[in-house]
Amino acid sequence: MIKQLLLILLIILFPLLAQAQTADEYFDMGIAKSNKGDWGGAIIDFNKAIELKPNHFEAYLYRGTLMSEIDDNKGAIQDLNKAIQLNENHSYAYYAYYNRGRANQLLGNNSKAIKDYDKAIELNPKIEKAYLNRGLAKHELGDFKSALQDYNKAIELNPKLAEAYNNRCNTKGSLNDYKSSLQDWNKVVELDPKLAEAYSNRCRIYGLLDDYKSALQDCDNAIELNPNLAELYYNRGTVKLNVDKYTESILDFNRAINLDPKLAEAYGNRGLSKIALGQKDSGCLDLSIAGELGYLQAFDLIQKYCQPLSAIAQKAEDCYNMGATKGEKGDWRGALIDYNKAIEIDPNDAKAYSNRGVAKRNLSDNDGAIKDYNKAIELNPNLAEAYINRGAAKLALGQKDSGCLDLSKAGEMGLVKANDAIKEFCQ
Repeated sequence: MIKQLLLILLIILFPLLAQAQTADEYFDMGIAKSNKGDWGGAIIDFNKAIELKPNHFEAYLYRGTLMSEIDDNKGAIQDLNKAIQLNENHSYAYYAYYNRGRANQLLGNNSKAIKDYDKAIELNPKIEKAYLNRGLAKHELGDFKSALQDYNKAIELNPKLAEAYNNRCNTKGSLNDYKSSLQDWNKVVELDPKLAEAYSNRCRIYGLLDDYKSALQDCDNAIELNPNLAELYYNRGTVKLNVDKYTESILDFNRAINLDPKLAEAYGNRGLSKIALGQKDSGCLDLSIAGELGYLQAFDLIQKYCQPLSAIAQKAEDCYNMGATKGEKGDWRGALIDYNKAIEIDPNDAKAYSNRGVAKRNLSDNDGAIKDYNKAIELNPNLAEAYINRGAAKLALGQKDSGCLDLSKAGEMGLVKANDAIKEFCQ
């Protein structure tokens, strides 16, 4: 009887024992699901592999990689840290550093990303995407020349890497090297003749080089490939504005605005086209909308083409100017009082908040300064001075990564002194 019970128990347990899977089997199942795009299922299998084998380097590596794919970059960094901790000499350790760099980059931590890419390249000098991504991180920090070197290396390793040419074009554009940038756009178009954005960007470069005929042809090609991208119509409209085809340009700007109602530059250029056609009131309204959306140049154009400021706006401007004068003389407390008055009169004046931030910073109130810079940027996201000053305030408070990110943003917006600050404080 006892033998029969044991036999029955073994019969019951045998299928369960046979179904028990090892950590490596769960890992292999995770890889298979990952290859099919089932990232959620793959992560579940990697979880089980780690549960059974807590020192499973590959499971942490692949789970960390997938965490970035589902936008959990902090979780990705934790897993990749663990993988590196377990075996920094593993043959795939370069992949852990590369993916941790990518996760840091997606979080805006470009300085940390560069260090990870450096290590990945040290371990595997032929990983082209590491050079590509490191170049992009350096570009974000305003180190354009070093970024170009990385893009060159990525292209050397893979001459068909269209993304590297694309990024190199953008960096050359930041250096105002439009002729060389044009050569790269030619290569991007050659590698991917169906990429609408490539034709659109080449259209923009042709326009900057005053080759409007080629520019229009490229913009037409771009729109034919992707008729639902606002930027394409904006670029073509700008070319038509430059060759005095005002009525046609307005049609393109209309289309751009319909596709993207917050495209400030489209309102600005449509306003100029209308003014050129004698439609002053409508054109000035467009310029006003462009300014409200953050297109700084619109305010100068309003001064040039439109009616003077209202009495209330003029009073706010007077207070602002008095504050600026006192600030230039080092009277920061007096400047602060005047900026307070300007903001009280016009609470939507981004420049007043930005300058009040400068006054507060000179009075050692960095926290208060940051609040004012935040408000200035909220009102006008294209106010480069607010970014560089906020970056300086953050650096003064020890917030290096966030501060350097602000400096990088200011550099991208054309503020040359931001690039000097990056070299001094962020590298």
